[in-house]
Amino acid sequence: MLNDPQGAALCSVVLEFLEVAVHTVLFTRGIYHKDAFERVRAFNTYCRRSRHPELNSYISSTISRLRPLIESGHLRELAVLVLDSRSSVVERVSFCTQLLISSALDQAQQAQGGVDVDALEAGLGSALLKLQFIDSLLKPLPQGCTFELAAYSTSRSGVDTQYFGQESSGALELRQPVTGTPLKTVCVPGCINMQVLVEEAARG
Repeated sequence: MLNDPQGAALCSVVLEFLEVAVHTVLFTRGIYHKDAFERVRAFNTYCRRSRHPELNSYISSTISRLRPLIESGHLRELAVLVLDSRSSVVERVSFCTQLLISSALDQAQQAQGGVDVDALEAGLGSALLKLQFIDSLLKPLPQGCTFELAAYSTSRSGVDTQYFGQESSGALELRQPVTGTPLKTVCVPGCINMQVLVEEAARG
């Protein structure tokens, strides 16, 4: 459990990244019209953020509820699921995240001032850049696609059952465990290990 201030701050950074990353995926894949997004700067990178209040609220509230799962180390994956007009998943962008910081930083980290913030920001910024070019890895989407956010946890502890529940079917699954194409790995020793993967279903 990340009870120390540095761990809590790192969790906040990861949550901020995930929120920006979701907006980036929606813009890049054209889930909504390009004009519905504005240009913003995050992690020393220019990217896009939705202008739509209801969409922004859905993304923000969903991401914020992941905090206890990240702090406890139980979050296995956050996935952006792209669904076609029949509600079948045609694409998936996954963020498999593990925070490595403990409640007491080791002596080497303390001597260096703790987490390497520059390396962390550079790694997350690089992941955002990669997300802006996922079109080169994926087929064009069919018309009328929507999206959902799905979180996968290794434990029910800390899960808000009002918003998250156990899946009763495989309708939102492409494959488990995640076996998508690696897009970017962000690894900062003693801090974070994150894999960003993209996956698409076979289409007729």
